Amino acid sequence: MNDNIKFKGVFIPIITIFKENEEVNYDGIKNHVEYLINAGVNGIISGAATSEFFHLSVEERKNIAETIVKQVNRRIPVVIGTAANATKESIELSKHAEYIGADGVMINPPSYWHINEDEICLHYGMIGKKVSLPIIVYNDPSVSYTNISPKLLLRMKNVCSNIKYVKDSSNSINNIQDILLNKTNLDVDVFVGEEPICLYALYVGCVGIISLIANGIPEFSIEMVNLFYRNAFIEARQLHYKFLPLMNYLFFNDNKYSCISIVKSILKLRNRNVGITRMPMMSLPQKEEEKLYRLLKDREII
Repeated sequence: MNDNIKFKGVFIPIITIFKENEEVNYDGIKNHVEYLINAGVNGIISGAATSEFFHLSVEERKNIAETIVKQVNRRIPVVIGTAANATKESIELSKHAEYIGADGVMINPPSYWHINEDEICLHYGMIGKKVSLPIIVYNDPSVSYTNISPKLLLRMKNVCSNIKYVKDSSNSINNIQDILLNKTNLDVDVFVGEEPICLYALYVGCVGIISLIANGIPEFSIEMVNLFYRNAFIEARQLHYKFLPLMNYLFFNDNKYSCISIVKSILKLRNRNVGITRMPMMSLPQKEEEKLYRLLKDREII
């Protein structure tokens, strides 16, 4: 691990590519890694929600992480998502990530039931004692039922000093600002995880975006972030609004279709075969794919 690595820019929570029989397609994953690196992304995250980790066994998660770390071969940082409902399992995955040479881990609080703040601190504290990698805390209240406030984050850092970043998917600029307002005490950098607000989040101080849509349209996310870094704010805003209907469809479509299914359909419509989703998640129905096609066509993506 290179302690001098600073995470910033466009990080991709990479999808898992499955064969038609739902087996993991490791060659397909390698190919997708190359596609993203060649596009110019700044980092890759294995094992995030976008990977369908909730449909994967622990061994599959480890094998995918090893495949990605080996394929990237230190060209860009690789972070491994090691979230699990059992602290023991998250420790196992985090220790494995460190062993294979990952640059960091990303962990959200256990989901399904609402654990209290003492339990959250215990969870991260126990993980922090077992690994030295930088930790990205994944804040997604819709999944964990707890919002990571500055006060809670400070408690977490007191028991887990290697918390260095937050991925905020609260869809709240106010929450992001509250964390950044307390940056001196917290000593963390923030990535935004909700793309419809990503430009605003960069403006208030986020170091980058963890971009789901960039699996399928990496050039959009990269260009917008680069425009922002060049202080070309008007051009960045124009690009943001051009793609906002597509981002809103990805995250907030009326029929609650999975953003994972949508991004796989984007790649399919761009002539990149990334296979199916694993059951019970379903591929996008044809009528929705036609709607998605029009959104992409209007933005000159296909």
